[in-house]
Amino acid sequence: MNKKDAETTRLIYRISTILTDHRGPGNAIIRRELRRALRITFGDDDTSDREMRAMIKLHLPGVCYGSRGYYLPRVKGEADKTLDQNRKRALSLFEASANLRKAYPDWYGNEAQMELFN
Repeated sequence: MNKKDAETTRLIYRISTILTDHRGPGNAIIRRELRRALRITFGDDDTSDREMRAMIKLHLPGVCYGSRGYYLPRVKGEADKTLDQNRKRALSLFEASANLRKAYPDWYGNEAQMELFN
C-alpha cells in the first residue's frame, strides 16, 4: 500500500469512527465540524469539502447527508430521504443536459431524446 492509499484508509477509518456518534438527521455533523475533527487541511474550504465529500461517497456508501450534515441512518426512512434527494439531483442534471442538447439541434440532432438510453 502506497503512502496516499494508507492516508486515505486512515481518514476513512477516522470518519467512520466519528460518524458512529452521529446517528439520525437530528444528530448530524456538519462538514466544517467533521473537517475540524479530522484536522483536514487540504487547502481552501471548497477543496477540502470536495475531497471529503468524494471520499465519503466512494468509501462510505452507507452515510446519509442532508441540510444538517452527515449521519448514519437509524431507520429505513432516513436512508429513503437521502435516496430521494439523490434521485432529484440526478433528474435535475439529466434535464439540464437534455435542455442543452435541445438548444443545439444541429450539433446533437435527436440525441437529446435518446440520452436516457445511453
